[in-house]
Amino acid sequence: MTVGDPLRGEQTGGCGQGDALRLVRDGGQLVKVRPYDLDTERGITIHWVYVVDYQPKQQALAEIADLAARGVLTPRVAGRFTPAEAHLAHQSLEKGGVRGRQLIIFQP
Repeated sequence: MTVGDPLRGEQTGGCGQGDALRLVRDGGQLVKVRPYDLDTERGITIHWVYVVDYQPKQQALAEIADLAARGVLTPRVAGRFTPAEAHLAHQSLEKGGVRGRQLIIFQP
């Protein structure tokens, strides 16, 4: 894939959800993790996954992890922070314009 190529699929949980559709190729799939109205277009299939519902569904979570590991699903990550840097993640969100998840990485 090169810059500008449409994606086979996309997951989104952040703002700018309508923009997510333009990233998905015709006939592709979009997985949203927050409840919001979004009309489909160009044959794109939209799935809504409420993560809390999946806690007891370990096989489904393992399948999602496998899809991400194989590159079928590409999670959008805006930044990775240590617990000591968590305030930087909050500052970034307060400024606005963040696309993707801010991850706090806990290492033993």
